Amino acid sequence: MRRVVITGIGVVSPLGNNAIDFWDGVSNGRSGIREITRADMSGIRFKNGGELRDFDATQHFDDKALMWLDDFGIYGIVAAREALTDSGIEFSDELKDKTGVITGSCLGGKTTEDDVYYRYYVEGKIRQQPTLIPATADGM
Repeated sequence: MRRVVITGIGVVSPLGNNAIDFWDGVSNGRSGIREITRADMSGIRFKNGGELRDFDATQHFDDKALMWLDDFGIYGIVAAREALTDSGIEFSDELKDKTGVITGSCLGGKTTEDDVYYRYYVEGKIRQQPTLIPATADGM
């Protein structure tokens, strides 16, 4: 059996956009559930959920990269970058060959899908952006 080592931690969550803020929220019993502000909730009775606050994707990516990424991909990459920095590991060619990343997402690209459905059914726009498929693929 080969051993597995967790070397760094990265977090993007409703309790904080980095591991330190997240742990402070968990340790102090704060909840990340609040009134949703990113979507029109006027037709929905329960208006609360876990939503990121004060997260600016442009602090992490340029416009070209943002064109290809859905929010779930952005959050995953930002958390992974934090974990790599936290680990302090410098990757040699040998270490790169022995390193793996395991992630999980049962649904990817839902923000992009919601935007597409809105443009199609509400705004009547038939043509969609060419980056639609990569942005909605949960493997991105």
